[in-house]
Amino acid sequence: MFQSGQFDAICSDDKRFLKRLRLFQVPYMTPAVLIAVLVNNGKLTVKQALQKLESLSPMISDEEYSTVRVFLAGWRRE
Repeated sequence: MFQSGQFDAICSDDKRFLKRLRLFQVPYMTPAVLIAVLVNNGKLTVKQALQKLESLSPMISDEEYSTVRVFLAGWRRE
């Protein structure tokens, strides 16, 4: 489906699937990173993003949570 050219990347949190995507050089992002991208593109407010990140927190690594949290804390729309 990705190879059809209609998508920029795949979003997943499945480690085995992500390994396969890397192997085939298919661009991907994790759900927490997708939240940051949506804020960057003006599709979510920081408040909405923080709520969604909190919902994800039990399912993602502390490192990923902290990284996106720092991004959101420092977010300034230019």
